[in-house]
Amino acid sequence: EAKEALTHLLSRKIVGQNLKFDLAVIEHNFGLQSVNLYADTMILAWLLNPESNVGLDTLSKRFFNHEMIKFKDVVAKGENFSGVSLEKACEYASEDAWMTLKLFEKLKEMLDPSLLDLAKNVEFPFIRTLMHMEREGIQVDAAYFETLLKRTDHAIEALKAEIFALCNATFNLNSTQQLGAVLFEQLGLPPLKKTKTGYSTDENVLNELFDKHPSIAKILEYRELYKLRSTYIEPLLKLSKASLRSRVHTSFMQTGTSTGRLSSKDPNLQNIPVKTA
Repeated sequence: EAKEALTHLLSRKIVGQNLKFDLAVIEHNFGLQSVNLYADTMILAWLLNPESNVGLDTLSKRFFNHEMIKFKDVVAKGENFSGVSLEKACEYASEDAWMTLKLFEKLKEMLDPSLLDLAKNVEFPFIRTLMHMEREGIQVDAAYFETLLKRTDHAIEALKAEIFALCNATFNLNSTQQLGAVLFEQLGLPPLKKTKTGYSTDENVLNELFDKHPSIAKILEYRELYKLRSTYIEPLLKLSKASLRSRVHTSFMQTGTSTGRLSSKDPNLQNIPVKTA
């Protein structure tokens, strides 16, 4: 019944808010791909002001001073939408649809014709391209990453041993409190900045202390390697193993930047460190 209703609905001109998400859900659950994608209010709002928040709740408040029903007020913590009563689900969903159409009419009036053309000819068709990119994923060379993980783990352990020897102490290097106690109390280095929980050991502080003790250079090196391991190597390897084709399926955000370039999340594949080799 849902598929039949959607098939009928999707033959009409479809206006949505963040259509890429909805269309991916519809395609995944019902295999429906032929959609007359007419307009996306999230993209129109972004074209109007690329630096503003383009979420439906924010746009509703900004343009109509209307407070939308919050998702967290409908779906209990730790549960999903299947547990919501039909009456509540209808109220929540119909408000979304009603507000999206109101927004479309409003934004159509406000946008310059050239921007409306840009939306129609470039941004709306691009939704499909992004969907295809996300579905296809990005292949990870798992064997290379396995080797890289072992090499990094070996380097991290070697650095830890060097740091402990230089400081004449064994402690948790990832604990800023323990590191602060060793550097500023045991080794007597000058504390440059304090936080609510003790001494600051951020990158700026460590760079200023660089020549004060031989352990500082090693600590900075350790942090860089540990971040590479925990942020990139291990998560990407884990995601590739979860895929039958060793592929990572990120979510590309069309409206994530003010300059027009794409951004990505879950995982963020564009937050690449560029300072060092």
